[in-house]
Amino acid sequence: MTDGQIGLGDFRVDPRNETLWHGARELRVRPKAFTVLLHLLNHAGQLVTKDELLRVVWPDTVVSEAALSVSIGELRRKLGDDAKTPRYIETVHRRGFRFVGKVANSQEGENQKAKGKRQKAKIKRQK
Repeated sequence: MTDGQIGLGDFRVDPRNETLWHGARELRVRPKAFTVLLHLLNHAGQLVTKDELLRVVWPDTVVSEAALSVSIGELRRKLGDDAKTPRYIETVHRRGFRFVGKVANSQEGENQKAKGKRQKAKIKRQK
């Protein structure tokens, strides 16, 4: 994972370039759906209300919840997710959504690599 990217299992999100990747394959995601995904990721594990998502993603436009449903549906299809048994996006009935997948950002990955290198160096010195 390169700097600033967010890992989601086999997927990775590149906020800077607004791209979603599955392995080495870029998945095309509409801009509004991508913004929904980023907002959910920024609040992972927390309930994000429909009203909040509508306000953040469509700030100067009046849209119905149907627009949000279309974006959530698109994200679930791209992520291979299922509303009944969610791995990534959980529906909180009549309230909103919660990102429930495991999230790893590139900084965490780099920190883990550095920690592993330090531990290996420490083991070598002890021998």
